[in-house]
Amino acid sequence: GPAIDHRDIVVASSPDGMAGWSAAPVRVNDDTGSTDQAFPALAVDGDGGLHVTWYDRRFDPRWRAGADFMLASSFDGGATFTPNARVSTGSSWWQVVADMEPNFGDFTRPCAAGNRLYLPWTDSRQGSPDVLVAPLQTAGTVGAPDSVWAHVGDSLHVEVVVTNDTPY
Repeated sequence: GPAIDHRDIVVASSPDGMAGWSAAPVRVNDDTGSTDQAFPALAVDGDGGLHVTWYDRRFDPRWRAGADFMLASSFDGGATFTPNARVSTGSSWWQVVADMEPNFGDFTRPCAAGNRLYLPWTDSRQGSPDVLVAPLQTAGTVGAPDSVWAHVGDSLHVEVVVTNDTPY
């Protein structure tokens, strides 16, 4: 849907090499409040999946000082996005004392290589701006026999193996 306010993240897409753009930008963050989303970045994986990361303050509604690192993905060219996934396991203080300005993660960029996605972010829960990385796989695999035959009245046993180490 459309953005609630200027703090939301929206994506416009051009499936035809920038000759035309999507009619309306698509809202990426799915929170219902009016908390900040900041420093969005995106990467496209080897299968064409679009992955957007950002810092989000939705888990600290009282003070809005804690930030979490978030991810949403689109597998249809940016028309829709998956529910937002919290990549960080806890909120970090937004303004951490450091030797550089600005202090918090504005140069964070996800990286895609084939169907692997690497998400670096700044985390300050230990008191300094540490860099953490979440390596994710963007596609699962299914293993099943090519064909199965049975005669009428025979019992049939088919084994299907599904491997999914994606965040979804």
